[in-house]
Amino acid sequence: MWQLNEFGDPTTEIVAFVDWQILHEGSPMADFSRLLTICTGGFNRRKFETIVFDYYLECLTKEMAEERKSCPYTLEQVQENYYIMFLTQAFVPIIGTVITGDYLMKNDSEKLRKAKVDEMLLKCKHILEDVDELLTGKLSYLFERFGV
Repeated sequence: MWQLNEFGDPTTEIVAFVDWQILHEGSPMADFSRLLTICTGGFNRRKFETIVFDYYLECLTKEMAEERKSCPYTLEQVQENYYIMFLTQAFVPIIGTVITGDYLMKNDSEKLRKAKVDEMLLKCKHILEDVDELLTGKLSYLFERFGV
């Protein structure tokens, strides 16, 4: 969760972490990707993707040093793992929009309903743009290998 400024907009200051693991132990980057794809729109997700890796690695390095161990990951490895996990989480908000969209808005006015639909579609558009960018760019090897 991010600190809000005086206008109610999120800042880059992190005030809390929420454990989003779903009945399994897994990669922290799976948790970050789930949190960011489900709980933020494209603007905020893309913004936080520019800072969260450095902060995570800084915290992990500090924790490992307290145990007299070196951090086993580089920034590039953390980022690549996040983007791979992002691919696995990217379709959750899209499916959620399709399945629950009408039900969640059944009591809304037409004006409010239109605003919610616009926001959900923009979120999905940004996710799909980023999936395409990853599979034709830095993660193209996954697409070439698995045809995913």
